[in-house]
Amino acid sequence: MTTRPDGSTQSFSFVEREGFLESAVDIPEPHEFSARLSLGHAGHSHDYDLEYLEHDHGHTHSELEGLELSIDGYQDAHERAHANDIRKRFTNREVTTGQIVMFGLTGGLIPCPAAITVLLLCLQVKEVALGGMLVLCFSIGLALTLVTVGAAAAIGAKQASNRWPWLGTVARRAPYLSSVLIIGVGLYVGFHGWIGLNA
Repeated sequence: MTTRPDGSTQSFSFVEREGFLESAVDIPEPHEFSARLSLGHAGHSHDYDLEYLEHDHGHTHSELEGLELSIDGYQDAHERAHANDIRKRFTNREVTTGQIVMFGLTGGLIPCPAAITVLLLCLQVKEVALGGMLVLCFSIGLALTLVTVGAAAAIGAKQASNRWPWLGTVARRAPYLSSVLIIGVGLYVGFHGWIGLNA
């Protein structure tokens, strides 16, 4: 799918030739656009984003000859797919600080299980107004916390990655460590539960 500077999009399908893929129809001029290439195999697909620039002397296409599979900052296909989806969603759109703050506030206003528990306890003792006020305060506090922690994490991560370049690699591998930790906790709790049942 191509996206032109004016925001218009157009989809193209490809046919397989001897050792390469070719568009089934001509790609119209000008040849300056963003392109998302989706290649499917084995029941799933991978997306790649490319930029094509038109030079002064005519029809030279992209400065990127072929696909750049090792985009800086992303190491595997899963991370690239998420990055491409985010890039596609925010293409030709600007996100303001106010929109980010509103996102945090609205996210914090969604009742969580802890807020519902507080509300149910207040309803049980017939303190409806107190329960409503507690949930409102709880939600506002959660919203402010989300915005503050998110901003601090973003600024801190940027500063830390500038100071310690290896930190990005460690952060990308953190989900593997957390999954091992969760499995370990599950085995520990399961083992103690089994002992408790047999005692």
